[in-house]
Amino acid sequence: MLGAALVSTLLLPAASALANDIRPGLWEIKQSMESEHLPEQMTREQVQTQCVSTDDAADMAAAMRQRWQQMNCADMNIEREGNTISIIAECSMSGRTTSVDGEVTIHDEEHYSSKMITTNDATLTTNHEAHWVAEECPNSAE
Repeated sequence: MLGAALVSTLLLPAASALANDIRPGLWEIKQSMESEHLPEQMTREQVQTQCVSTDDAADMAAAMRQRWQQMNCADMNIEREGNTISIIAECSMSGRTTSVDGEVTIHDEEHYSSKMITTNDATLTTNHEAHWVAEECPNSAE
């Protein structure tokens, strides 16, 4: 499903850059998806690890804008209020437009969560729970 791939591609690297509010290093990210048209095997929780560089941890909004522009998301609004970052975007892939509406919440420097709703042919809700694991990243997580 295009929406699931788009959210995973856009959010994981972007959410790794929460304006010095999270720690650089290795993060474990649990992802779950919900949609009435989603095959059952895709609704299961998936766990991934991601390495967050010091540079990525410097400015989330800038990192998100850069990543999303690379993914043909020309029309976007990313705003921050307190520990919540709101995202609204229109992204074009393969001649189709996908709308994204979401929030990232910073709970503390070692925990953030997000909820993204993507809409094209169907609506898909993707939830992420991320926890910092370690300062050093193994080569396989970079």
